[in-house]
Amino acid sequence: MKKLFIFFICLLTIYVIYFDLNHGTLNVKEEPSIEVQASSGFNGNSSRYFEHEVKSGETVLTIIEEKTSEALPVSIDTLIEDFKKMNDGISPEDIQVGKIYEFPDYSNGQ
Repeated sequence: MKKLFIFFICLLTIYVIYFDLNHGTLNVKEEPSIEVQASSGFNGNSSRYFEHEVKSGETVLTIIEEKTSEALPVSIDTLIEDFKKMNDGISPEDIQVGKIYEFPDYSNGQ
């Protein structure tokens, strides 16, 4: 009798695991998906930029965030591409302290 009881408990456990993996036991409501279009960021035709002399410890991201004073309105990939376009292909990782670079201005409306 004891072996039969253990067998049914094992069978029930296997069934519960199977049901949980296939159907789930949490009541999850699916939220509607929202499509978001990314902002095109700076385009080469616009003259919205500012010049800044890089100081020790500054990065392109910190300089842009300091200027916009809000959350970055474009993706980091867009920021990198815009910076490269404005500075003859110079990568943000290659900026040098004491040099002046052009940075895209995302403040006020973008």
